Formats: sequence, structure tokens, C-alpha cells
Amino acid sequence: FESKLDFSFGNEDQGKWEWGLGVRTRQMDQDQFIDSTFIDRNINASDSILDNSNLENRFVFTDVVYSAYLTYGKAFGLWSFQAGLRSEHVGTESSLKTPLDSTYNTDYFKLYPTLHLNYKLDEYSSIMASYTRRVNRPRFNALNPFPKYSDPYNLRMGNPFLRPEFVNSFELGYQKFSRGTNFTSSIYAKDVNDLQRRFVEVDSNNVTTVTQRNLNG
Repeated sequence: FESKLDFSFGNEDQGKWEWGLGVRTRQMDQDQFIDSTFIDRNINASDSILDNSNLENRFVFTDVVYSAYLTYGKAFGLWSFQAGLRSEHVGTESSLKTPLDSTYNTDYFKLYPTLHLNYKLDEYSSIMASYTRRVNRPRFNALNPFPKYSDPYNLRMGNPFLRPEFVNSFELGYQKFSRGTNFTSSIYAKDVNDLQRRFVEVDSNNVTTVTQRNLNG
């Protein structure tokens, strides 16, 4: 479910305001079923029935995001700019229903500012600079803590404590229009907090477990 309200007033020359409110909620439900019996035809059937029910799991993920934003943009002379601020309140619940009932909750409020500057060198070229802050939330599969047993020597499992990445991006660019063509070049830098990366661990039985962790904090 997602609902948004967006408003705007004015224009770039006189100053343009944009603002809005939004709410989004999602629920994802994943069931993993395993054939509970296996019969080896080379031995007595009564001794070869295996109970694989402990390999079954159900993982439910729910999140709710409340957001509000405000931006203002204006052009004056050779300069133009746009500045904005977005706020988000996020609540998540990750629940492993089977084989064990366990629930992990997160709740956080964050602000995401943006700033874009543009300067016209002449009628056909300009330079720009920008700063943005954004978030990369963990994918659904990266949160499910139950291992995948398709390969008994290479297990993959999620991390319900995995935190979002917060990215500060800086960019400086040049743009030129000439005879219907557009030339653009830019340099940029990123500062990532709570970086999400794959983590590999090998135990004494040479079983490899792959999961994800935050490198910061």
C-alpha cells in the first residue's frame, strides 16, 4: 500500500516551492517447504525415511515508512539552485515464524538533505555542483536468518540485524550543448555509513557460511 500527496507553488524565476507527504507499507511472506521423506532404494525402505521438517521455514517482513519533504528552487542571473529536505520515520518487523518464533524490530527517524547549484558559463554551457543524502535499505533476502541448505558445504543466510546504508554523495560536473548534441562530464565522491558487505566464515568442518554485515559501528 502506498499513498502520496504532492503540492507545488510558483516557478523557477520567482521561486518554486514543492512539498508533500507520503506513507508506504509492505509485507513480504516467504515459505520454504522441504519434502519430509526420502527413500534410498539401495537399503531397507523402513530405515531410509528421513524427516526434513527442520529445514522448513517461514519468514515474514513488514515495514512502514512515513515521509515528508520540502524543496525550494530559484534562478537569479547566471545562478540557479534547488535545496530540499526529506524526513522519514521507518518501522520494520522481521519475523522468523518457523522453526523458531523470533522477531526483530527496528525504528528510526532520519533526515535527507539535498542541494543543487548551477552556474551558466554562456548560452550553451554550465557547471553544476550537488550534494545528496540517501538510504539503501537491506533487501528482503538479506534479512532472513534461516540458512539455505541447497549446498550443505556452502550455506547462505541473512542477518536480521543488518542496518541500512546511509550515503552522502558529492558531484561536480560540466555540461555543454552544441548543434543538437549534449556533452556532460562529472566527478563525484561518496561517503557511506554502515556499509553492507558480504561476510564469509569457514568452520572446522570446511562448511562455508555467507551472510551480510555492516562494516561501520
